[in-house]
Amino acid sequence: MVVAEDDPIALRIVAAELEAAGCQAVTCSNGIAALEYVAFGERLDALVTDVHMPGSVDGLFLATEVRALRPDLPVVYLSGRPVEPRHMVPGSRFLGKPYEIGRLAEIVRSVICAGADGREPVRASWSFRLEAERRFLVRGDGWRRASAGCRRLSDGLIANAGGMKVRVRKDGGEA
Repeated sequence: MVVAEDDPIALRIVAAELEAAGCQAVTCSNGIAALEYVAFGERLDALVTDVHMPGSVDGLFLATEVRALRPDLPVVYLSGRPVEPRHMVPGSRFLGKPYEIGRLAEIVRSVICAGADGREPVRASWSFRLEAERRFLVRGDGWRRASAGCRRLSDGLIANAGGMKVRVRKDGGEA
């Protein structure tokens, strides 16, 4: 699951609680990094996000964008301030900070088992989506300030048959 939290101490606490409960937590220190992780099609069983994060992608926007990519994905919001349910994605859960240790793991377990909308169990969600390449004309260097970081990726097409393509993307030593 992806954990998006801008406070480094809270991020470590949330990840430790989830990992102690047997979950693998991918930590992201901002909404942009979390959205990027989800968009790359990694395995994902849930999103746990702080609501109020600085920058252009807060937890509410992140959850909306993630649900556009993965409509059945369970979402758990965390915040020290109340959030109106109408601002949250349908079927999501909210946990106010501070919360009792173990409560987050309990909620995450329940949404993964019950499904995002409570109707059926959520499948392990490997994303086999149609490839969508977007290109933008960038003018100037102003975008660099908003950059969350940089990674050198390489990829290549290894098969093309019957209208289907298989591509491998290499990120460091992993592919």
